[in-house]
Amino acid sequence: MKRALLLGPVASLVAGAVLSAAGPARADNDKAIAEALFREGKTLLAAGKVPQACGKLAESHRIDPKLGTLLNVASCHQQEGKTASAWAEFTEAATQAGRANQAERVRFARQHADEVEKILSRLTLEAKAAHDVEVKLDGRTIGAAALGSAIPVDPGPHTVQASATGKKAWTGSIVVEKGPVSQVLAIPTLEDEAPPPAPPPPQPAVTTQPERALPPEPSGGGGGAQRVTGFVVGGLGLVALGVGGYFGIRTLDKKSEGDKLCDGAACSQAGLDAQNDAHSSATISTIVVGVGAAALVTGLVLVLTAPSTKRSTQGLRLAPHVAARDAGLSLGGTW
Repeated sequence: MKRALLLGPVASLVAGAVLSAAGPARADNDKAIAEALFREGKTLLAAGKVPQACGKLAESHRIDPKLGTLLNVASCHQQEGKTASAWAEFTEAATQAGRANQAERVRFARQHADEVEKILSRLTLEAKAAHDVEVKLDGRTIGAAALGSAIPVDPGPHTVQASATGKKAWTGSIVVEKGPVSQVLAIPTLEDEAPPPAPPPPQPAVTTQPERALPPEPSGGGGGAQRVTGFVVGGLGLVALGVGGYFGIRTLDKKSEGDKLCDGAACSQAGLDAQNDAHSSATISTIVVGVGAAALVTGLVLVLTAPSTKRSTQGLRLAPHVAARDAGLSLGGTW
């Protein structure tokens, strides 16, 4: 039990020792990187490559902030022409040197800060309703209190953005000249955002109309069907009459042939066959003609008695038909 109680303090001491060892190791590594960048920056500056040198020196100061590095960054920016950046860095370096009681560095920093201040470029951003508008200069927010004031900026192009709730965002740009100069950029009144599109009007409800029953046929209703039936039956009657006429003519031919082959009581077999054919044809002709006549009369009655409609003009035509070899009746109509 006593061993278990001792494990907690021992573990804490081990963890603390590990963290303590890791902290200095990480710090030493950062310092090494910062030192390498500082030396590279100084070499580039000596070679006249000012922009590249300023970048190396600024990164070295970000990793391991030191007063000496800050003074070198400020001097580099002064050579690069970034007067606002150099002025701010010299001023900060003078403050840090004063806290550290480094009088020589205080004098150096203040002297250069005063020199740069005389050639500063300043930009005034003016905006109406500043309390409602958010303004950004090169992506950095400018507080409402700074609007209308001449703020130091580095010479060169700058982008200004303005936005507000319910307003269209605005973006502008300006090229600030080398100082000493003071320029003004007026931010226009922001336009209202377009209102959202109105929702489409509700679609009218689709109602299905009940099907309407067709009006009944006047006086008998099935006039059309009756009329068609009449024409069909009448047509069949005409066909039957034609067939009956054929067998009637055949009867006359066979009777004439039999009379030629039979002389009084004497009659050959061919004559007897002809007479039998004549008798059979006569019987068929009589039956078919009777059926055809009845069908024709029935069809006529159906057509003539079918109820008529107001929109149709119907009629029946019956005309004789005479040709060189046949004769008959022609039945026609309109429906």
